[in-house]
Amino acid sequence: MATELPLYKNNGPKKLQRPSRHIIIVLMLSAILIIFLLNRHVDQLPKPTQQDQVLWDVQAELPPPPKIQPTQPTQQQQQQPHKNSSQLSNDIKPASPHSDQHSRLSRPFADLTEDPDINQSGHYTHLVVIGSEASQGSRRQLIRSKYFGLRDNLLPCMQYDTDIYYTFWIHGGLPLPDTPLRRTYESEKMEWNDMQEIPARLEFEQANVIAWVENTLLVEKKITYDYLIIQDGYSFIQLSKTKFELDSGVIGQYTHSPYSLTSDTPLNFVWGTFDSTKSKSKSKNQNENQNKNQNVIVGSTAAKLALSKQSEIHHLYPDLPLLTGMYELYNSIQDTLKAVTDASLEPEAAAEEQERLIPAFIREDGPEGTQRFIDWENNIESVHAEDIVVKNVYQDSEFAALSDWSYLKPTRVCHQHGSFSANHPPVHPMDDDQDMSEDSEETDDETSSKDYSNSGGMGPSVAVLTSSYIYDACMEPSATRAAMNKRAYALEHNYAFVARSAEFAQQSATGHVRRKAVWGKIDVLEKALPKYDWVFWLDMDAVIMDQKRSLDDLLEELKADYQKQDNGFQFDKQIDMIVSRPSKDRMINAGVLLIRNTPWAMQFLRDLQDMSGWYQKGPSYEQGAMWELLQKPGNRERVLLLDRDDHTFNTFPSYYIPGDFVVHFAPDKCPNDAVVKGLNAADLILQGQRITAKDI
Repeated sequence: MATELPLYKNNGPKKLQRPSRHIIIVLMLSAILIIFLLNRHVDQLPKPTQQDQVLWDVQAELPPPPKIQPTQPTQQQQQQPHKNSSQLSNDIKPASPHSDQHSRLSRPFADLTEDPDINQSGHYTHLVVIGSEASQGSRRQLIRSKYFGLRDNLLPCMQYDTDIYYTFWIHGGLPLPDTPLRRTYESEKMEWNDMQEIPARLEFEQANVIAWVENTLLVEKKITYDYLIIQDGYSFIQLSKTKFELDSGVIGQYTHSPYSLTSDTPLNFVWGTFDSTKSKSKSKNQNENQNKNQNVIVGSTAAKLALSKQSEIHHLYPDLPLLTGMYELYNSIQDTLKAVTDASLEPEAAAEEQERLIPAFIREDGPEGTQRFIDWENNIESVHAEDIVVKNVYQDSEFAALSDWSYLKPTRVCHQHGSFSANHPPVHPMDDDQDMSEDSEETDDETSSKDYSNSGGMGPSVAVLTSSYIYDACMEPSATRAAMNKRAYALEHNYAFVARSAEFAQQSATGHVRRKAVWGKIDVLEKALPKYDWVFWLDMDAVIMDQKRSLDDLLEELKADYQKQDNGFQFDKQIDMIVSRPSKDRMINAGVLLIRNTPWAMQFLRDLQDMSGWYQKGPSYEQGAMWELLQKPGNRERVLLLDRDDHTFNTFPSYYIPGDFVVHFAPDKCPNDAVVKGLNAADLILQGQRITAKDI
């Protein structure tokens, strides 16, 4: 109401006192003076150029730089005396700024903070079999990277120790011998060890894959599984989504027609497409037509059932893939089976028996299907978040685009091997309010005494390295077998095994300073060494004869012998490389060597790269460069030279005596035949036979 509001009363204007005229004039003059001085200062500043403006604009968009904590010197660095420049040879360049510290880059699964579950049972929840022709190397590498996070093999999967196992089912025959494709294929086998070669007569069909899984994989490797995922080489599967739905027990959980796996028989199902009219249609390329129906997911119970009824299915439906024929068979007999069980059993028991006898078919085609197994329509926009399989993706670039478009998350298949030693301690997740100094309280002695092997997949700190680069037809027959000899040794002692070819191939690449291909060894060492404590390099033509002799024992023996010399040095603080000079050689033999991950070793390899006089200087090449560089001040003291030693770890065949560790077959001509003979002898030693120099 208006009467309740306060009233505004006008008592007339108040008479204000005017300020002094002198004060106003002084204030105005002061303001003018300040404006004049500011304008003069601005005029004296350099005007920004157009380039400066662009830089400012870019910098304005950059995030603030991360806070970097100062690096504390290690105990070894604190005790290392500073050398006067006069003590160093003029030929030695300043140390590489990267030689004493290596930043850790993020890797797939690096964000997993919980303790991993190591699976050593031989049973896997998911078994993934990917059909692939030998020529599809680039697609296989994409699948490794996108599906499983395996970008390269520097930190290898030595064993599949999670809940998923994968393999490439190589069909269609191998490339012709003595061809570039065959050599590339053999290199891939050595590096990844994830390819199963199938006889050329067997086509990539569901029946053949399931038979191979049940009769070969189970018998030879003792591998069992819950779910079998079959994919052809030109399809894309949302593997992480598929795994999630299988693990949750609900297929198509976020679709309009989800299907829950039964609790009593969760493995008696087939998930895929079963349109028999398409399968029956013939085309000129029958294999291409069949591959359209090979993508399927099947529980182990249903897979065994299909295999047991294979003859009956093939007789009734000879033109259909096995599981499509199985779908047609049970469509025709399930009413009869239900009637029989209903008549002979109580309702609850009858229902349970029907679930056991009749597989569930989760159909992704037909009127009742959710249509999540789709054909590639040549654009990623046609692929939806709920889609599971995209078929007929022929271009690698399209496969990669699908991975990005669908936000495919890699599925971990192993806990990769890497180095977490005293020099490079493991990086643990840190709370936001945790002080970094808390981690530094641990002493070097405490850190070095820890054994990180097998601790949550961090793995051993030793890598066995070799070349997988096949120069020509010479070593093509024996190269892969020689690599398997070294891989078996690494598995025996829980070391990493790394075979590399790209670094050798790049020596003659356009734009690269041309060097003899053998210089790839130095590139490999420089690339792998920061990831491990010790690297054990063996040339391709070196064969490990004593698989039981560990590098740990060898190092302890060499350390004990070194300490007996009483030269005032300690092995662990002084020796960073171990190499031998055979009795009749004028220089070292670098075909077998041990090198430790230290600042000196990294700088030594960096300096070695600059020995251009040896790039094409045979027959020694990188070996001659290494021998020359070892004579420089500061290098000889870091090397344990096994002088005139023919037995510790680098034995030539004619000097072999029973118990020698490694035999190095390095004849002037092609070593293939000699290597094969040595590999045969190594196999006999494993069987308990005694071998002498005459046998190799």
